[in-house]
Amino acid sequence: MLIRKIKIMFAVAVGIWGLWGGIGNLLGYEGGYGAVKAVLSMSTLSEPAAYAITNSFLIHLGFAFIWLTKLTGGTLCLLGAKNMWADLETPRDDFQRAKSFAIAGCAIILFMLFFGFNFIAANVFMLYQSPMISAVELSWIFAGEIGLILIFLNMRD
Repeated sequence: MLIRKIKIMFAVAVGIWGLWGGIGNLLGYEGGYGAVKAVLSMSTLSEPAAYAITNSFLIHLGFAFIWLTKLTGGTLCLLGAKNMWADLETPRDDFQRAKSFAIAGCAIILFMLFFGFNFIAANVFMLYQSPMISAVELSWIFAGEIGLILIFLNMRD
């Protein structure tokens, strides 16, 4: 029972992280948009690549990818935590099914961190060469933490 409660706590924590981050992105839209614009336009690099993106619609779309995945993943984690709590004392298979939304929520957020930050921003748009590198470094930390939580949540009790 204790392990199940700890899994619920982690699902709630990731859910709050996702909602807090997504809402924060929306409340501070100009700053987030500016950061995504700097990455996609490669404006912080001494020599931007020919494929740098300056189209504002595409930049808004890139930023929407971030805040939408945070909000979606966070909501799914909290829904999963609610389901897990409701099935706290049920048999193994029932509790395993109750975790599905929380697992999906963590996976969505992990996808955003890996694909959005580590692949698109860091590799394609060479953020690793930018003074803004701390965004990628922080995404590695979050991806590692959420990835470990995802593994823990998915483990059978």
